[in-house]
Amino acid sequence: MEWEKIAEKIRDLVLGEIKEEFKDFKASVTGELSGFRLAIESLSGIKSFW
Repeated sequence: MEWEKIAEKIRDLVLGEIKEEFKDFKASVTGELSGFRLAIESLSGIKSFW
């Protein structure tokens, strides 16, 4: 019975770390995509200018 509690605690810790890493990854990708969008919008504006 004690091993089940230990295993559950370890599982919760690992899942918590994975969720935190995923949250950081998602924020990073969102920032990168925003940068690409801004660059594409800028290039589209330059193209229509000429």
